[in-house]
Amino acid sequence: MEQTSNEDLIENRILIVDDDDIYIFSASYAINKYYPGYEILTSRHGEDGLERIKKFKISALFLDLDMPLMNGWEVIEALKAKFTSPPFPIVITSATDDQGDIDKLKGDSFIKALLENQCHLKS
Repeated sequence: MEQTSNEDLIENRILIVDDDDIYIFSASYAINKYYPGYEILTSRHGEDGLERIKKFKISALFLDLDMPLMNGWEVIEALKAKFTSPPFPIVITSATDDQGDIDKLKGDSFIKALLENQCHLKS
């Protein structure tokens, strides 16, 4: 008989992948305030974030683009290699004003699928 862990029972889980502690704190605070039923997981770089995505069921991903070890673009590429469309909402939280990054986001079909589907979190 296969055992079910408590981790498998949690359906409302948000992953924040960012190397900025202040952002992680403020985003966690806001999510806890407005979506109190969500467990929050955090990662400080994309590599760890992908490991958490493999290990846990994720409801939404808050993703920075500019991080050490593995950046947000590399996370997106890894997800694209595994999924034909985003398996959960991805919120890009980077503070970039680089027009190249903005154009890349607008032209990316994987990201465009997110915008067209307009996924919403359950309150």
